[in-house]
Amino acid sequence: MRTHTLGLILSATLTLLATHDAPADTLPSTTVIDGIVETGLNRFLGEPIVDWGGELGTFGANFLGEYDPSSDLPLPLTAATPGYALLATNIDREFQEMMFGQPPETLDTSGENLPLREAFLQAGPSVFERAQVSGHADAQPYTLSRSEPNTQISLDDWTAGEGRMRIRCRADGTASLRVRFENLVPNGVYTLWHFYVGEAGPGVLPAGGVPNLFVPDADGDGRFVRELSYCPTGEDSPTLAYLLAYHVDGAAYGGFPDAPLEHLYGGVVTVEQLIFPVNVASVLP
Repeated sequence: MRTHTLGLILSATLTLLATHDAPADTLPSTTVIDGIVETGLNRFLGEPIVDWGGELGTFGANFLGEYDPSSDLPLPLTAATPGYALLATNIDREFQEMMFGQPPETLDTSGENLPLREAFLQAGPSVFERAQVSGHADAQPYTLSRSEPNTQISLDDWTAGEGRMRIRCRADGTASLRVRFENLVPNGVYTLWHFYVGEAGPGVLPAGGVPNLFVPDADGDGRFVRELSYCPTGEDSPTLAYLLAYHVDGAAYGGFPDAPLEHLYGGVVTVEQLIFPVNVASVLP
C-alpha cells in the first residue's frame, strides 16, 4: 500500500518557450503536481499530510474509518490498518463542532459506520428521504440502484487512486487547469475544490466554478479541465491546495462539498481522496 509521502512525485515549474527572444515575464509557466492520497481533509491514516503554514498549521479532519460490524462507530484508520480493510463513513466530531458549531450530541449519526457502497443516498423528492440501495445488477428492474461495478471499497482500492495536475499560468494572470486521474472509484461522482485562505479564514470554492463535477469511467480513469481567472501559483496567491472529493451518496451540492447544517456531513456524503498542494509551508514526512 502506498504511503502519503510517495504521493508527491513531482512539483516543478517548467518554462514553456514560445519564441527564443520573448521577454521572460511574458512567457507562460506550467506547474506539475502529483496528488497525495487522503483519508479525510489533510489526513492520511489519522496523520496530517501538509503543514498549511501560519495559524492553520496541520488543520484537517478524519473522514474515513474501518467498518466495524460489531459497533455503531468505525475503527480509526492507522498505519496498522490492513489494506483489505473495508472503508466506512466516519464523522469527525471535533471538526463538526469547530467549523459548524455542532456539538457531538446534536449530530445525526445514522449514516456513520456504513461501508461506502452501502451509504445512504437521496431516494425521493426531499434530501431527507434517504435509503440504502443495491447495485444495478442486483436491483429489481425500474427501481433505484447504484451503478456497476458496485463492489465494496477497501483501503487498498482507495489508496490506488492517482492524479497529476498541470497548472499553466499566463502573463495576463489567468491560467488553465488540467488533471488526469487513474484508479478512482469506477463510475463514482467526484468534484474538485479550490482550498484557499481569505480574510475570513480558510474556505473552499468549486475549481473553475460550478459545475466542478466529473465521473471517471469503469476503470476509474478520468480528466478534469477548466480555465481559471487567476493564477494559483502566482506571487501572494491565497491558494493552498486543490482537493478531490468523492461523493459517497452519488450527489453533488453545488457551491459546497456537502451540507453539514442539514446533517449531510463530510465523511458521510463526501470524502477527500487526493490533495494537490500548491502553496503550503511543507509536505510532512
